[in-house]
Amino acid sequence: MNNTDVILVVMDDTERSRRVAEKYWAAGHPVALIGRSVKTVVPMLAHHRHRTWVAVVDPTDDAQIDEAIERVGDHLGPVAMIVDPGNLLRATAALAAA
Repeated sequence: MNNTDVILVVMDDTERSRRVAEKYWAAGHPVALIGRSVKTVVPMLAHHRHRTWVAVVDPTDDAQIDEAIERVGDHLGPVAMIVDPGNLLRATAALAAA
């Protein structure tokens, strides 16, 4: 994986998910964040406005995950990896396509 690969991180209001996102930013990756609430994803923008995309998404809703992956592709490029530290995603058709 090179540092231009887009990483999508599913945020779960834990320090662990914040550290995961920080790790990929530190390595130079563009990072997309999805979470269930604005308070989960927006605070991360304060320090990482460049090469970042965020959305409020229900991680158990296949259609919302599909749309988020498509929109990330439009803004940052194709998603190379999805990281779900809190294991919030269900097995979805979206994951097979990513």
